[in-house]
Amino acid sequence: MTIPDSVTTIGVKAFEGCTGLTDVTIPEGVTTIGEKAFLGCTGLTDVTIPEGMTTIGEKAFEDCTGLTRVTISGSVTTIGNDAFAGCTSLTAIHVDRAGRAYSSRDGVLFDRDGTTLVRYPIGRDGKIYTIPEGVTTIGREAFLGCTNLTGVTIPDSVTTISYSAFRDCKGLTSVTIPDSVTTIGECAFWKCAGLTNVTIGDGVAAIELWAFYGCAGLTSVTIPAEAKKRSYAFPDHTKIIRRPPHGDGA
Repeated sequence: MTIPDSVTTIGVKAFEGCTGLTDVTIPEGVTTIGEKAFLGCTGLTDVTIPEGMTTIGEKAFEDCTGLTRVTISGSVTTIGNDAFAGCTSLTAIHVDRAGRAYSSRDGVLFDRDGTTLVRYPIGRDGKIYTIPEGVTTIGREAFLGCTNLTGVTIPDSVTTISYSAFRDCKGLTSVTIPDSVTTIGECAFWKCAGLTNVTIGDGVAAIELWAFYGCAGLTSVTIPAEAKKRSYAFPDHTKIIRRPPHGDGA
């Protein structure tokens, strides 16, 4: 499919469910890809977002299970929630070096300054990922559905783990949350069924609703004595151990 040069917007659900579509050429005049524009286009394998594009809508490429690579121009300023959710073959997201709002490092999507990890490709090779130093926020749904991921190293620079950041990462077995983290967001580790061991650092002040709900293998977790735990943060069977502050017999 070659979209004509006269087109400026690819509308909401424009190609939704076009499973036979294997290749699409987007002209530079297009500035917006609408919500769910290519949702379920399972035949797409490679997408290049041209210069001049500013907005990729919510769920724009959701469930494009054949998509392996995405190249985003530096002009893009907004990538909507779940834009690449369910893209189980996606191994790399690349951004032009002159990106206005986003950047990439080794195929992982970050904000321009590299302080927020925006999206980790679901189909990326490798079982263990080390988040780069300097990242302060693990963004909303950053690792959503990364079932192949078995381990993640979170650096001391991280202060926030956002909503559903590791949701449905069923392969994760152990997580150490450093002292620098102050907030574990709602549903952050929802249904990480393989998670057995969690160590939460002393800096955590809030563990939000459903943060570890559905973690069937999680039997006990140690949290700081002063941390505020919202109801239903953990599965009912999980034993909560309050760790005293350093210097008080810890």
